Formats: sequence, C-alpha cells, structure tokens
Amino acid sequence: MPLLVRLLDGGDNIRVLCLSDYALKDDERIDYLKRYSEFKILEIVVLKYFRHRSSVLVRIAKRLILNHVIALAILRRNRIDACIYGWCDPRYKGFQTRVFSSARMLGIPNICVPHGQNIFLNWDVNTHLVAYHAKTGCWPDFSPRNKYDSYIVQSEHHRELKIAWGMEPKKVLALGSMRFSPAWIQRHLEICSPYNGFSNNVLPAIRIVFFVPHWHYNVDIKKTVGLIQEIGNEEGTLLAVKAHTRGDGLSREVIDSLSTNSKIDLDAQAPSSSLIDWSDIVINFGSSIGLEAIVRKKIVINPLFLHTNKTVYDQSGVVYDAPTSMQVLSVIKDVKNGTLVSLGSNAFEPFMLSEIFAGEKSGEPVLRYKYLLNSLVG
Repeated sequence: MPLLVRLLDGGDNIRVLCLSDYALKDDERIDYLKRYSEFKILEIVVLKYFRHRSSVLVRIAKRLILNHVIALAILRRNRIDACIYGWCDPRYKGFQTRVFSSARMLGIPNICVPHGQNIFLNWDVNTHLVAYHAKTGCWPDFSPRNKYDSYIVQSEHHRELKIAWGMEPKKVLALGSMRFSPAWIQRHLEICSPYNGFSNNVLPAIRIVFFVPHWHYNVDIKKTVGLIQEIGNEEGTLLAVKAHTRGDGLSREVIDSLSTNSKIDLDAQAPSSSLIDWSDIVINFGSSIGLEAIVRKKIVINPLFLHTNKTVYDQSGVVYDAPTSMQVLSVIKDVKNGTLVSLGSNAFEPFMLSEIFAGEKSGEPVLRYKYLLNSLVG
C-alpha cells in the first residue's frame, strides 16, 4: 500500500485486480484509496459466480473463461504500463499467470514486491520446508522467479537467501521496508480505526498485545497458549491477542476455555497498527509486525522459547529476549512497577539500517521502489 499511495499522490493511475475471495469492499485501506480519482478496482464479473467454490469443474471453467485473450484485453483496455505482484512463483497462479505471460508478450514489465517481511535467519522456518529438505536434501528452487523484470525484498540477508535458492543477483534487489518505514507507519495509523476492545470502565492497567505467529513455523503451540494464559492471570494487565493476518489464531477450544477472563481479548478485531498504538508492551516472536513496534520504540518482549527458529530480533539489543515464561512475566512486572531497565539506544540505528533501510539510509524506501518502477517503465 505505501507504493500505491506514493504513486497516487504523484498522479499515476492505479488499477487493482483481485482474483481471490478476499472482501476488498470491507477493507478500510481500500476505502482510503478510493478517495483518489486515479484509483480503480478492476471487476471481472464472471468471478462472482466462482467465489467460494473449488470443485474440479469450477477450476476447469475458470481456466477456459479467464484465458490469455481476457488477460490481453485487460492490459490493453486499461493502458497498463507495469504489472506489480506480491511475492509468488509466476507459473502457478491461475489467471494471474496468464496476466503475467500476456504482459511479457506486450513488453510490459512485471515487478514482484513484498507482501510481508522475512525476519527469519534460518532456512528451515516451517514444517513444509523441514519436510522438503529432509526428503530431497535440497532447498526450494526459486529460479523460475527470474522471469520477473525485478524481484524486490527488504533486506540484504533475505536477498542472499533468494540468490542461494537460485535467483539471479541482478534480478533480486534489497530496497528496504516500505511497510515499516517511520513515515509510512505514521500515515498508516491515520488510516486505521482505533482499538476499543475493553470497556472504558476497566481500571488503569498495563496494556499488552500478543501477536500469534503461523503455528506451522516451528512453534510450540502448547507453550504459547500457556504463556497467554499466564499473562492473562497477571494482576493489573489487559491482554489483546491478535491472530496472524494471513492465517492462524487461537482455536475455538482455547478461546472457550479462557473466555471467562474479562482481561483478555482472545481475538482482537483491530488492525495490528492500532493494537500497537494502544499497547504498552508488545509480545512477538514469529512475525514481522514486531518491526513496527520496534520502530515506534514500544517495549517488545521476544519469547525465544516458543519456537525453534532464529530471527533478526534475537540478541538484537532492541527487544527484551525472554528464554522462559518467568522472564516474560518479570519484564511485565518491571513495567508495572516502573523498574524496567532500559535497553539503551546503541543498537537501534544499526537495526534500522539493516532491517528497514537495507543498509542505505538515504531517503524513504518507497522512493527507491518508485525510482525502480519508473526506470523499468521508461
């Protein structure tokens, strides 16, 4: 979204094509973008008949109807100069693949941009990759993604991973994090609705938000749920639990077992940015959203013991590493008592340089993305 807003601010015409079942009309960010006359959502009317259906016949029908002719027509009718995609393999994305190949046929550049941020330092970050490597002795082959004109990541360590997995160095670029740059964080917060998960009658308390990661990312679910319960039982605290944006949250069984605790919101329905703004403490270990909390200089606790992955947060000096639940609770108590020892500021700038600015703090990352786009369009 930061790139879309920057382009719209500059008067560029933006067309968005959504091919999934995601309800764009319910997204407040889309409402914000609709303020621009240059912004338009492209509707493929026939798609509404296929939504929420996944039979073999439906898949065949979609492939026959949403063909290269339709893709070419969309690109030509809307005078598209560049196609931008979220990270993906261009070969297996249904109609998006046909848009991709049609763009190549017309000489329109295809650019792949981040839809998240890789905060992991190990390669076997989830059960799928663990099983794949155990079976094949290899890591995934990303060489098909070299078909993009440019493939963008936010950090140099992520770029090195992509190159190790088969991408050409000239194709994969580390341009920094648009999503977690200080300027965008502030503007994004202005777009988001505030969090109002607890009654105004609740007594003053330390406000804590717990971000749930993808469970299959080598996470100990039992320990994670146990920690949430322990924090919820702490006196003088309010706890909001936020499910992962693209998937996992607490099970219905867990929610039911903890639902009697009025100090816990077990399924916080608010944007992550609003929850961070509301909070005094952020608990995060397997999600890039922790970067926003760090940039905003919130107190961030990193419960290392809840997973086996290694991340950019570990021993970074910008979060409170907690190897046990007792140490998590100790930090919370120190915050309540006003006795928390500051982490200091020495590690903050190096961390920002590496994870937000890709080693080059010369202007906002979004300007680098826009410059690249302009250079490809010519």
